[in-house]
Amino acid sequence: MKLLYVHGDDDYAALTFENDVKEEDRMALWEKSIPLQADIEFTDGCYCKAYDFGDVDPKFLEFLNRHILDYDHSKHTNFYILEG
Repeated sequence: MKLLYVHGDDDYAALTFENDVKEEDRMALWEKSIPLQADIEFTDGCYCKAYDFGDVDPKFLEFLNRHILDYDHSKHTNFYILEG
């Protein structure tokens, strides 16, 4: 599973990501971040970091989304799955 973790100094970094970064551009951010293993800034004060977790059970992701993630907090910090 290829994933981008989004966070930032901007109180709404995840919403900024959703609104400003087109779906077709997200993989390019992942590809830029993965070899660096570091955060990269995609807009002022908003960062993302790429992860590659291999195979992940979809039930686990459903559990995270349903029971762990807080809706309000997910506007600030969130993860985006690019590829299963």
